Amino acid sequence: MNPHATRLLNVARALRESPAPERFTMHTFTHACGTPACAFGHYAARTDLQSLFRVTDTGEIQIKKGGEWGWPGSIARSASSHFDLYDEEWDELFTAEGCANAKTPLQAAQYIEDFVRRKWPGEGP
Repeated sequence: MNPHATRLLNVARALRESPAPERFTMHTFTHACGTPACAFGHYAARTDLQSLFRVTDTGEIQIKKGGEWGWPGSIARSASSHFDLYDEEWDELFTAEGCANAKTPLQAAQYIEDFVRRKWPGEGP
């Protein structure tokens, strides 16, 4: 399977397994307590599904570079490369109106799964 498709499907999995689905919002990556909020925040919080991003106890997202955790200059730029997304595709999935303005983690997960099927036919769930 295409590794980029797998990564996006892991975003969908993280959303389907949300620890606090009632706190879902696409308007911020995480809540100050570290609880994931948006689609990307759910993925970053799941270090069992990926090893490039993490959410700190204060709700900030860090990226691993050269074996060290640090602050990304641009989460969008780093994550777009990680998922092999064009800027427009990042916007479609991960901005405040991302995933067709999803209001629940399930809506976002379904949108991302559909996106994977459109972008890489034969790669979706």
